[in-house]
Amino acid sequence: MSILLERVEKWHDRTSQPFTVRRGSLLDAADGLSLPFQSSHKVKQHLTNATDHLHALRALFVDAGTQHI
Repeated sequence: MSILLERVEKWHDRTSQPFTVRRGSLLDAADGLSLPFQSSHKVKQHLTNATDHLHALRALFVDAGTQHI
């Protein structure tokens, strides 16, 4: 788990950047099929939420050095 938590900062930085969908990708095709909604918006939301949760775990376990039981 410590290896995973070490990578969180990179993921957090990456999910803070604008999200682009490559033309011709499967996600681009999914966006086209789900008009007027875009599947890519949900993908971005779920990736950001997961990264935020991992960032919170890192802050709790690594940075603060505590563990709540």
